[in-house]
Amino acid sequence: MLNSWSNDRSSPSFYSNGPPRFNRSVSSDVVIQQHRESSGFNPAPHFNRPLFDKRSQSTQFEAPPPSRNSIMENYRDGAEYIYSAGDDAHRYSVPQSSNEVNLQGRLERTSSLMAAKEAIPSSDPASSYTPADVPIGGEDPDNQSEPTSTDNALDQPTEVEDHPLSEQSKEELLKQLEHYDLMLNRLQAELEQETIRNKELNGDLAQTRKQLHRREQEYARIEHNFFEHTKIIRATDDDLSTIRDSFKLLKYGITRFVMSLNKKADREKATEKFQTLWPHLPLVELGTPLEHGHINMLTEKLIHQHLNNLIFKSPLYPGLHINGAYSEMSHWLQDHGSEFSTRLRQQLTAIIAKSKPETDIQMEAQSARAQILEVVYNDLAEIYDPVMRETDQTAQDGNGAYYSKIREIIDKSLKLSIAIRGQDVDISILPIQEGEQSFDDETMVEVKGKTEGKIRFCICPPFFGGDGEHGFLEKGKVVC
Repeated sequence: MLNSWSNDRSSPSFYSNGPPRFNRSVSSDVVIQQHRESSGFNPAPHFNRPLFDKRSQSTQFEAPPPSRNSIMENYRDGAEYIYSAGDDAHRYSVPQSSNEVNLQGRLERTSSLMAAKEAIPSSDPASSYTPADVPIGGEDPDNQSEPTSTDNALDQPTEVEDHPLSEQSKEELLKQLEHYDLMLNRLQAELEQETIRNKELNGDLAQTRKQLHRREQEYARIEHNFFEHTKIIRATDDDLSTIRDSFKLLKYGITRFVMSLNKKADREKATEKFQTLWPHLPLVELGTPLEHGHINMLTEKLIHQHLNNLIFKSPLYPGLHINGAYSEMSHWLQDHGSEFSTRLRQQLTAIIAKSKPETDIQMEAQSARAQILEVVYNDLAEIYDPVMRETDQTAQDGNGAYYSKIREIIDKSLKLSIAIRGQDVDISILPIQEGEQSFDDETMVEVKGKTEGKIRFCICPPFFGGDGEHGFLEKGKVVC
C-alpha cells in the first residue's frame, strides 16, 4: 500500500509534526524519481501549488516517509528530482530543481514553520484535518454558505513572516562589508596613484618633446656647418651625383667624337696599330683588316685608356712633382689605419684647384695637360691619317676642329679628376680581365646588349668607390 502526502499549504496537516503527514487515501499520483541517490529526498520545497485540484491534492510516493534529518539534508545538498504527475492514462514528467529559490531563505522559513507547528497542541482540530477527506471536484455541503480559507489556498501563496538574521549571519555580512570597503579604499588609492603617475608621464613627455625639438635644431645647425666646412675643404662643389653625371657626359662626348670620324680611318694602319697596342686581345678573330665599326670601338677604348692612365690613375694631379711623395705618405697612413690620408688628399686637391695661374702648381699642371693632349692627338692622327692633320692644318693657332675636341675631352677629364680627389670617399678604377672574365651586369654594360659571355675587350672600365652609406658606381662599357 502506497503512502500519500497532502501538499495543500492551507491544510494544517501540511506542517504537522515536522515532516508532512502521510494518509492512506490517494486522489492522484505524483511519483518522485531521484536523480542523485546519495542526496536523499527533498519533497517540501517545490510543492508550492497542487498540480490538478484547486482545493487539495494528495501525492503518492514509492518511497518510505522521509525523516526530518533527510529533509534538512536535501535542503543543503541541492538535490534535483523529476516528478511524474497525472493518472495512468496521462502521465508526464515535471523536472524540479532545488536551486530555483534561495536555500538559506527556505531553510529559515521551514525551521520557523516547524517551530510554530510544535507550539500547536495536538488536540487542535486542525491537526487532524485531512484534505483527502474532501472529494476532488466536489464541495463540502456544510461549507457552501461560508467558504473557508482553504477554497483559494491554491490561488494565493502562503505568506511566511521573515525572521531577523541571526548574529552569525550579521557578523558575516559585516565582515563582507568591511572587506568590500577595504577593497574600495584600495582601488581608490590605486586610482589616485595612477592619476598622479599619468600627470608625471605627461610632463615627462612634454619635456622630452621639447628636448627632441632642441636637438633637431642643433643637428640641423651642425649639419649646415658641416656642409659649409666641407665646401671649404673640397676643391669643387661636386658630390657623388654630379660626379656620376660628369662621367656620363664625358663618355658620351668621346662616343660622339669617334662617330664624327666614322669611315675616315685607314683600315690597314688602324689594324696594325691596335694589334701592336694590345697583342693579348684576339683581334684577329674580328677580321683583317678590321671593319670600321670595330675600329670605332677600339678608338674609343684607346682614348679611355689614355685618360685613365694619364689622368684618373694619377696619385694627386697629372704633372705635379709631389705625386710620388703624396703616394708614399697616403699609403703609409692607410697602412697604419689613419683617416688623415683622406683629409690630406682633400686639402692638397683644394690647393691645386684654387692656386693662381702664375704659381708653380699651375705651370706644372698646364705642362702635363699639353703632353696628354699631344699623346692622344698623335695616336688618333695615326689611325685617321691623313684626315685629322689635314683638317687641323687649315685652322689657325692650332684650334683645329679635331684638336679642339680632343682638348675639350682632356679638360673635362682633368676637372673630373679634381672633383673625384675632393670627395670623402676614394673613387678608383675597377680592373677587368679581358678575354678571361665573364660578363657581370651589375658592373658592366655590353655594347650590343648581350647579358652573358666572355669579355673580348673593355672600352671603358667601371669606376667604383664609397661605402654602404656613400656608394658610387659608374658601370663599365665592354664587348662580349
